[in-house]
Amino acid sequence: MRSLISVFKAQDLVLKGIATGVRVKLEPDVKIDIHNPAAGSMRAIAQIRIYQPDPGKKQEESGRICDQLRKKTTGVASIYPFKAVKDTPDVFVYEAIVDLSQSPTYHETVVFGHAGEEQASEESVAGEAASEVPEEFQNPAATAVELLETVDARTFRQALDALDLPRTSNLRLALSRLQRSAIDAEELNDTAKTEAARLTAQADIETLGRIQSLNSPDFLDCLITLLSKNLNEQLMAP
Repeated sequence: MRSLISVFKAQDLVLKGIATGVRVKLEPDVKIDIHNPAAGSMRAIAQIRIYQPDPGKKQEESGRICDQLRKKTTGVASIYPFKAVKDTPDVFVYEAIVDLSQSPTYHETVVFGHAGEEQASEESVAGEAASEVPEEFQNPAATAVELLETVDARTFRQALDALDLPRTSNLRLALSRLQRSAIDAEELNDTAKTEAARLTAQADIETLGRIQSLNSPDFLDCLITLLSKNLNEQLMAP
């Protein structure tokens, strides 16, 4: 994942850190979220949103974006074709596998494009991307407690329904338990650690990465961010 960030940065693409990876802007209106929730995984998930109701045009658009991403990541990653994973009246969500198994290891300063034009090392790139996480999510537990004070059970359940998670899914149950423990930030953080430890199935981990970029209400976004943060910390622990 760091090699991708380094290459994007070297091409002067606009990057924004998200809890499970990075958001890269290929064009003013084309943003790709690249999630790599499992530490050390060789397969990241690229996600895009297309606001085009015409089936033929949206397929054409996803193919065009895929071609662009392939050009930007030549020699670093293999990009699979985008496939539709969620259709709503307002937006179509597509995902593609980003195979990093052939990615070189970046330890030194990256040189890209113009000869002799040095760019930042992977450590500084990753740090810069991470620092761009929205300020309100720097302390997701405290923010979630504050936001959930005015959210009733019905509203929260409807927000979960919008994620298209089965009622019995581990991820939905985890988010429900987080909501019930949102009495104070400390208790919520403790519950988040416990729930993250229960998410051991790869399908749950990948789904968590997917739902993170959906247009969920802020109170739910905070819980998703908190759960993802704790999961990543546990996956990266020695």
